[in-house]
Amino acid sequence: MILLLFSFAGVNIFYQLTISTNWNDQILCLTIFMMCLEQAKMATVDFTNIRISKKYLRDPQLDNFLIITSITITMELLGFYLVSFSKDWSIAIILISLIFFNSFAKINILVLKIISIECSGIFQRIPVLTANYLGLGIMILKMFNFFPIIMSLILLNMTLVYITIKYSSNLLPNNINN
Repeated sequence: MILLLFSFAGVNIFYQLTISTNWNDQILCLTIFMMCLEQAKMATVDFTNIRISKKYLRDPQLDNFLIITSITITMELLGFYLVSFSKDWSIAIILISLIFFNSFAKINILVLKIISIECSGIFQRIPVLTANYLGLGIMILKMFNFFPIIMSLILLNMTLVYITIKYSSNLLPNNINN
């Protein structure tokens, strides 16, 4: 179900990308589209991990994580659906939702051979929060017409770098000693 909500948003974002007449809007739509794909994957992973973990673990942190994840995804979807009305506010809301999640989600759920909950405090999330706040600051500068195309390109590049780092680390061997 959650994937369906992100899919409709993604189709709308892609449509906005194709009908946009200026570079700035096209760059923002491409950025938002990539964010939508990534957040759809993360929403699916998070909800799956929560569902699996709740079957085997009785931990109140899971309920907290579910609430925070649900609020975050609702905010993200709002941001993705707003793209038809304002690309600037769309990205701003998405970034605020990521700041919310990274500020209040205190655990990571690891579902491998065993299910474990890893406590993750605010200090472990400082690099991610820094990137989120930096992105929001750049978006605010863009909203005030401070070199809007350059700010849009910076946001696109930040998104590309994030996705590249995140998924290229999956290609690296888990144990260097092997």
